[in-house]
Amino acid sequence: MQKKWFTYLFGILCLLMAGNLSAQLEFNMSDTVVTECKGILYDNGGDGVNYLHNTNQTFTICLDAPGITTLSFDYFCVEVGFDSLTFHAGPDETYPQIGPAYSGTTNPPAISISQGCLSLHFVTDANVACTGWEASWTTQVIPPVPPQIDAVLPAPSCSTTTATVNLSKKLHCDSVYAGAFELLGPTILEGLMDQSILSAVPVNCIGDSTQQVALTFAPGLNQGGTYQLELTTNYYDACDSLWTFTTVDSFRVDDCPIVVNLFPDRDSICVGECTEIEAVVTGGNGVYSYTWSNGLPSNAGPQNVCPIATTTYTLTVDDTSPAVPASGSAIITVFTPAVMPPSSIQCQSAPPVDLDATPNTGWWFG
Repeated sequence: MQKKWFTYLFGILCLLMAGNLSAQLEFNMSDTVVTECKGILYDNGGDGVNYLHNTNQTFTICLDAPGITTLSFDYFCVEVGFDSLTFHAGPDETYPQIGPAYSGTTNPPAISISQGCLSLHFVTDANVACTGWEASWTTQVIPPVPPQIDAVLPAPSCSTTTATVNLSKKLHCDSVYAGAFELLGPTILEGLMDQSILSAVPVNCIGDSTQQVALTFAPGLNQGGTYQLELTTNYYDACDSLWTFTTVDSFRVDDCPIVVNLFPDRDSICVGECTEIEAVVTGGNGVYSYTWSNGLPSNAGPQNVCPIATTTYTLTVDDTSPAVPASGSAIITVFTPAVMPPSSIQCQSAPPVDLDATPNTGWWFG
């Protein structure tokens, strides 16, 4: 097997990373610790209602997984100089303060943490109150890492219908099924057909995980060339966002017999006309040498031919693999234009006249 390349389709195929599609939870300011990945936080009066007097409360957001949590404000109104909101890098207000104490009607800047907790400390007095705030937070977690296809074993040979796939890391056994794999043969890369995965079975499934998968497919590796194996996996991250990954590996099959087919553009022409012959070669390792009959150039063609008589053209193809050279042929039939008798005038009462033409096959009408 010759491994040509590996692609880890990350940015394109993580299209389902839309996050948890459920509505964000809403909270009012209170002495509370939450581990939600996202949510909406109002002052202690609630949405659109003035906040309460004489309060001293701490609301704490703690990361439950590695990532970055960012809190930002949609609106903000707190009595200047007497009521205040402060931010702290830790699980309560005794930890280091982030920035100044905020009051007034200017939104505080977005606050982010990459680990631990973020605490909001809100203090109000007994007098003036305002509508408080609406803030929301989101968390960008580190994406899960899917398994890569390490190898396809044994090295696939021509007509094989089974293979064992080694993975770079463990995969849940219930994530192994035929639909998770796709095997594209040389013809699909040219827009024709692919292989059908009949079964995918986890090998040595221990603790609901495996690093090997046994594949069965059809019609089998019956064409020489490059094959492409794809594995699609789905993972939920710590915030219940769904990620979809596709990993790709390729391998070559070089021991299939060489097959040569010649396809004339027209296989019947008249004297003085030309036609083209196209060669389609499969099998071997793809590094072909071409030998044409009738003095044609030693290349893949197509060849332009203008025979003056019916001619058989033969192409012999060899390569650098152990495959045996093979040949294909095409017959171009050349028709000679009919030679007609000279025109003449015959009276109705004249005896019958024989009409002779060359060649002596065909139909008379008129």
